[in-house]
Amino acid sequence: MPTHRCQCGATYRFAAEAAGKKAKCNKCGAVFQLDDGKADTGVIAVAGEPTDDSELSEALSRAEAYKRAAAHARAAGLKDAAASQVADADAEPVLAADAHALHGLLEDLLWVFLFPTSLENLFIFLGIWVYASLASFVWILAVLFYLWFSAYCFDVIQTAASGERSLPELMFTRGAIVDYLAATLKWAASWLYVLAPLLAYMIIRWAGDSPLPVGFLQLVKGTLPVLVETGRADAVFAFLTVLAVACWPMAVVCLALGGMETLSRVDLLMVTLARTAGGYVLVLVFVVGAHCVGHYAGEAFKAAVSVGAGGGSIGSWILARFLADGLKVYLTLVSMQAIGFFYRRYRYRFAWDWG
Repeated sequence: MPTHRCQCGATYRFAAEAAGKKAKCNKCGAVFQLDDGKADTGVIAVAGEPTDDSELSEALSRAEAYKRAAAHARAAGLKDAAASQVADADAEPVLAADAHALHGLLEDLLWVFLFPTSLENLFIFLGIWVYASLASFVWILAVLFYLWFSAYCFDVIQTAASGERSLPELMFTRGAIVDYLAATLKWAASWLYVLAPLLAYMIIRWAGDSPLPVGFLQLVKGTLPVLVETGRADAVFAFLTVLAVACWPMAVVCLALGGMETLSRVDLLMVTLARTAGGYVLVLVFVVGAHCVGHYAGEAFKAAVSVGAGGGSIGSWILARFLADGLKVYLTLVSMQAIGFFYRRYRYRFAWDWG
């Protein structure tokens, strides 16, 4: 006799001829359609990758079932015991899914460094590099590039989140200027959101006539190494700076995939951070490392080119800017892909499901 398992964990037997009909759970009151629970709920294989085996598919499916059961228990006002019962029953397959997700994420992070090895990706990268370099010399191009690149970064995250290893195609005239402004505001919002505690701290110090570790403009323009070094004498400033950077990848992936409204649910953000801690720490180290490498390597480029050319020549300055722009574009694309692949691998652990 076929059986059906409700999202709360209760299991029911039913006659085969009743399959497809709706029933109500006596335990939690949920309405569901009767089936034998053997529908294909596995992961769809991405082109070029092996199909996930049945064990992994079952692990991912049951991890999703745990999320739904826990959410329903909270919505129904049930005690934590209902969710805990499901969690205990599904602990082993969820751990199997986590192990597979971490392994897949490691593979993705190794690949993103090599994304220019694809001829298509290489041409896209070179096109952005040239655009960024031209924008360094013409202020109106700089404004347009920043507007366009903010939107493109969100596209990169969304593309990687879907499992694609190709960069989004270049369409410099795509969409209206309003779309680019919206993307730029979202990008700025991701930083304002995580920097809010630090900004509040600086405002309090400023209102109390206490000296600020850095000026507000320096805070906006500063890189992580500079800000931490500057604020070393102020432990609170340094801590809030590191906290902001630690939360930023989660904020930007939520904005890219879920929109501005996701930032209003701090509770769900914290839950997601806790659930994805292993993979998130890995991506955080990756993104912060890329940022620091970009900062120090850019300074080294400028110093080396200046010394090699005898210092001070226009040609050496142009070359230094060109190399620094290329490195910055490369590391930004690497970081955005890493954030997108993080969601792809840990989607079943997120408090939201964006497909």
